Amino acid sequence: RTHKETMGKTSFSSASSSASKRGSSEEVMQFRAVVPPNAKNGQPIKVKCPDGTEANVKLPASAKVGQEFLFELPAHVLLDPSSAAYQSNRGILSKFFFLEETITSSSSRGGKRTNHPRTSSSHPNDFFNRYGESITALIIGALLGLCIVTGFLSGILLVTRDDVDLYL
Repeated sequence: RTHKETMGKTSFSSASSSASKRGSSEEVMQFRAVVPPNAKNGQPIKVKCPDGTEANVKLPASAKVGQEFLFELPAHVLLDPSSAAYQSNRGILSKFFFLEETITSSSSRGGKRTNHPRTSSSHPNDFFNRYGESITALIIGALLGLCIVTGFLSGILLVTRDDVDLYL
């Protein structure tokens, strides 16, 4: 159990204990976390699980600062961080949490990250958006090359024009 300061929020690495089976066929993982300073009873806190997912866990009513408490997450939710929010309140482990994708430390903005699949489109603007820089560089290079060739040919014609008159 270690305290970490990450992007202005406190997250707690939790140590996992044994997986247990409930009455149903759902496998549940238990985790241990420490109540952070300035936390109030019933307040949700962010807990970073060992697999990298983050859970918002509601503190138990009898929790005190520095005290350890247990919470549990279904194993299938841990394996699939994009699954829907899971809410439960079972037995003595008053639980309330939902999972979010973990934001990497290189990201400067917080919040939930959503990935939108790329769809193919035949719109002309899509082609320019994808290859715009390459097309612009190609056009500028072609114009510069054309200017160089035109200047070279103009220079040859200008210099050799007087010599042609002498031979006639």
